[in-house]
Amino acid sequence: MIEGSDTARGTSQARPAISIVMPVHDTGRLLLESVHSVVAQTLFAEEPGTGWELLIVDDASTDPATQSALAEARALSPSVIVLSNRRQRGPAGARNTGVFAARGAWIGFLDSDDLWYPDFLEKQRDAFAALPRSSWRAAHFHVGDHAAHAKLLPLAKRSPCLHSHIADDYRLGRVSILRRPVDVLIRCGCLQVMTVQVRRDVIVALGGFDESLASAEDYDLWLRLANIEDLALAPIDAGIYRTRDGSLTKSGRPMYFCEDRMLLGLKAVQSFSPFTSDIDWRLRKVWSTYCFHYREHRDFASARRYAWKSIGLAPFDGDGWRHLVASLLRR
Repeated sequence: MIEGSDTARGTSQARPAISIVMPVHDTGRLLLESVHSVVAQTLFAEEPGTGWELLIVDDASTDPATQSALAEARALSPSVIVLSNRRQRGPAGARNTGVFAARGAWIGFLDSDDLWYPDFLEKQRDAFAALPRSSWRAAHFHVGDHAAHAKLLPLAKRSPCLHSHIADDYRLGRVSILRRPVDVLIRCGCLQVMTVQVRRDVIVALGGFDESLASAEDYDLWLRLANIEDLALAPIDAGIYRTRDGSLTKSGRPMYFCEDRMLLGLKAVQSFSPFTSDIDWRLRKVWSTYCFHYREHRDFASARRYAWKSIGLAPFDGDGWRHLVASLLRR
């Protein structure tokens, strides 16, 4: 399952408790900041015997700065391991290389331009100590700019939809248990990959990330997990999700890129049939966002195409018709 990896690893070492998977493609020197945020976790200093490994998956980077950073990262700790894909496989394929090479009982994720707070894993250990049977857990996060200056907004402003589901738990500092939360995740879209940890056997049984998706592959996996597992959500912040030029969110593609393809795929799966109305609601939201994007970029043909899709899904909802008229008037 790690076809495309140039790096073979022995299995004689003690198995780590957690494997952290970090995909990399031409991230440059920002990579080292992300790696340092893992190596500097207070949990590892407090419990020196805590087994961990950081699997950095180089997804065919060509940037010399990234190659130099990878070499420096490898030298930081014996627990930092660099795997290399022979060909670029995208975010899903890079994460799968790490997932299927991982030896830890738990898989965690951190992208190569994001940062964990130093005490994240320690706080997470304490939060979930009373839930040894959980298989899937997550936390919250802050959004930051290129320099990792975070917007420290209260959760009610960061994610009002999610906050409405967990307000009492969050206020009291309790872990929230969301029961098979497909509907919550569709409506709120509230999980960021840097906060999520999954038992390795569970993620492997699901086949990992869908490599046919150029984006939204993480959201797809969370929804498939939500269909079979409860989610334990801790009232802590994992770190800073950095938005920057060159990242997918700044790539010029519309927001929610690939999400409609992912949702239509899940809608065709029988086990997701109870959530058809939720999926349709999300599809209309995605297609409306696409329409705004393409109208703004004066690609009125694409805007009309997505307006018609929205109308076909909900002919009596006015949003699709408004986009269609606006695109016909070229405004």
